[in-house]
Amino acid sequence: MAVLHGVLLVANAGPLIVLGLADLLAPVAVPAAVLAECLERPSLPSAAQIQTALADGHLQPVLDGAHVAPGTSLHGLGTGELGVLAYAQAHGLTALVDERRARRTAQRLGLRLIGSGALLVATKRAALIPSVKTVLDLWAAHGYCVADAVRQALLAAAGK
Repeated sequence: MAVLHGVLLVANAGPLIVLGLADLLAPVAVPAAVLAECLERPSLPSAAQIQTALADGHLQPVLDGAHVAPGTSLHGLGTGELGVLAYAQAHGLTALVDERRARRTAQRLGLRLIGSGALLVATKRAALIPSVKTVLDLWAAHGYCVADAVRQALLAAAGK
């Protein structure tokens, strides 16, 4: 697995936003299109955390220059999602995406992927946060809804 300055994940905007809400931004690669999407909206509830993580070097800006493998259906994906998948594919990184279409495309490409919820469970298992439920409640309070079945699975996997 290729590692970019110790980074193993390349993140899309959604995960950056929700992880920022809980001050859980760890070192990740961020394609330029994703970074632009996050920074052009200073009203985001986690805008300050994203700015701080960028200034502290936790977010590693990367160029979007790579392209997803030819023949891959890209219908419905935004430029940020395309940048994440292309960069993950080109550099052997794990894609951190939550959007269903992007996840399906990543699976078709054979990419390793993880979502914000699974990353949250891993963070809890590493004893870096006391409760997954508290973070999920925070996300919900800011309009980031997780399907009830997914929420229950995450809580069960993390032991709440």
